[in-house]
Amino acid sequence: MDLRVSTGKRDCTLSSSRPVNESVVTTTFCQKAYPPPPRLPSALALFCASSETIASLSCCLTVACSAKRSKCSAGEPATRSHCFLFYCTSSSSPFLAHPSAQIDCLRIYKLSATIAFPIDVLANHYSLINHAGTYLTCETFGGKLNCVTRSLKKKQIFTLETDEGTDVVRFRTHLGTYLGVDIDGKVSANADEAGANNQFVIEAQDDGRWAIRSHEHGFYFGGSGEGLTAFVKEISEDRLWSMHLAQHPMVTLYNVKRKAFVHLPDDGEGLTADEIVAWGPDAVISIVFNPENGSYSIQGANGMYLTASGALIADNSDTSSHFVLEIYSGRVSFKTVDSHKYLTCLGSQGLCKATKSARTDDETFEMRNAYPQITLKSVNGKYVSIQGGIEPSANQKSASTDKEIFQMEPLGGDQFQLMGLTMTGKDAQAKYFHAGPDAESGHAGEDGVHVNTLELGANTTFNVEFSGEAGVNYIAFKASNGKYLAQQMNGYLKAKADEASADAKSVFEFSIVNRPRIAFRTTRGFARTMESGLIEINKSFPDVYSLEGADGKFAILDQSGKYWTVGDNLNTSAAGASPQYFYVELYQNSRLSLRTEGGKYLRVDQSGPLVANGTDGADPDCQFEY
Repeated sequence: MDLRVSTGKRDCTLSSSRPVNESVVTTTFCQKAYPPPPRLPSALALFCASSETIASLSCCLTVACSAKRSKCSAGEPATRSHCFLFYCTSSSSPFLAHPSAQIDCLRIYKLSATIAFPIDVLANHYSLINHAGTYLTCETFGGKLNCVTRSLKKKQIFTLETDEGTDVVRFRTHLGTYLGVDIDGKVSANADEAGANNQFVIEAQDDGRWAIRSHEHGFYFGGSGEGLTAFVKEISEDRLWSMHLAQHPMVTLYNVKRKAFVHLPDDGEGLTADEIVAWGPDAVISIVFNPENGSYSIQGANGMYLTASGALIADNSDTSSHFVLEIYSGRVSFKTVDSHKYLTCLGSQGLCKATKSARTDDETFEMRNAYPQITLKSVNGKYVSIQGGIEPSANQKSASTDKEIFQMEPLGGDQFQLMGLTMTGKDAQAKYFHAGPDAESGHAGEDGVHVNTLELGANTTFNVEFSGEAGVNYIAFKASNGKYLAQQMNGYLKAKADEASADAKSVFEFSIVNRPRIAFRTTRGFARTMESGLIEINKSFPDVYSLEGADGKFAILDQSGKYWTVGDNLNTSAAGASPQYFYVELYQNSRLSLRTEGGKYLRVDQSGPLVANGTDGADPDCQFEY
């Protein structure tokens, strides 16, 4: 893709290839090799010269004092960084940014851009467990490597970078540096840029573990404690690693050959790859790690596990439901532990069974984000639907079809895009809500709402607000014209309300439909219920809970049959015989916050307990990936 940066006096172009399965590209342009403009302007503009859509962009500008007109104070560094946020209002408009401080004497030295693409494929985040059961860790200070902890936190997470068409991989640490091995077998993690010493080849073993070989030197990486080395060329027990996916386990699973998603069919018999659009709770798949042998299991929306024969079973202790996860250029394949056969999709319905001895596109999958899908109940007591066509209307007594389900895709901040499931001929297709004049339908009004476009822009962007009125959890959508989506007398939605309120019919009771089973994750770890019933969110493996909704609020049911409740000490425990409901607010990257009736948010304490003393749902400690 290409970006053109304009400072008003000079332009330059950034060209960057978008990595496979990466939603973020970090690159640098306007380097010293390009003559910088003499002065930093009051605003920068970036133009996208690509067919790809960019959701958001942020920049860090490093400036150097001008030799001629320096106003730098004594002792001030020669270079300073200033942060910018760039916003895109439409696919054809420029990104615009304003400096965080007025600078009129400085010259651009370097401009680094982080570009976020609205794609679904999950980034390749993994953790490595050695033969002794401890995680590979990159310490924050000095980037020192060791294997001494049995818990999974930020320091134990690595990003696996791959190159299309090769078996070479690179491991990037949480510090942005790369794991490397030199000619003497010394292991380090201090390379800011990847070179030959930072390239590895993963050799998957039959039992699911990895042997990690230096591509440059042929040494195998391994060890324990602080004695990590790579100076042997034979695979031994201490050279083998179990790979733990360091991401939320609930995903959608896309088959590359069929161009369709795996889901649980209506009869509940097996899993099939025949859903063109991942829609509804049946399309959410859990990828479950089995720590006893480093394998993975595939769990359907009904909680049953897929076996090699294609049958679903309730008990995952048997290895018939255990698979070795193999990675190829960011995509994955599943090979059975017992027979070493690859999972494939058979017949017209794409029944998932492990029958193939070799891997092709039929046996290749992508793990994609499972964005929140919701139903909207208007103040007239009817559900919003597009059963009648492309104009959403609050006219259904129940949310019983896919036409009453809508997907929220993040754009940054409080901005989202809404999608509905439409039919193009005989094929289902997800299209975006569009508020404003619509050439396709012939609607010229500024307030019309249609679900009929694949083109992203200002009119497909909505600011989302949450509120609680009369004990009901409401959501509201503010369109680009500054008006809220509101139900009209005939039930149709239009962007014409001045406020978000029940009186204006511009708020909607919502339910999350694709998380009847839910797991919670933060940077400290996953939520689990302790023997005492206390909820702690600092664990390496998640507990799975049930989500129950009422009046747009949600109760969380533990596997023990007890509900999450907040005690007098403000700690949250699975101890309630009856449900305690929480207000839910949705945030970017499939995160949510939980607010009590008293107005306090559940917050993760530094030591792990979940405490109802948060004051801001935007606080990272009050947000939970689901």
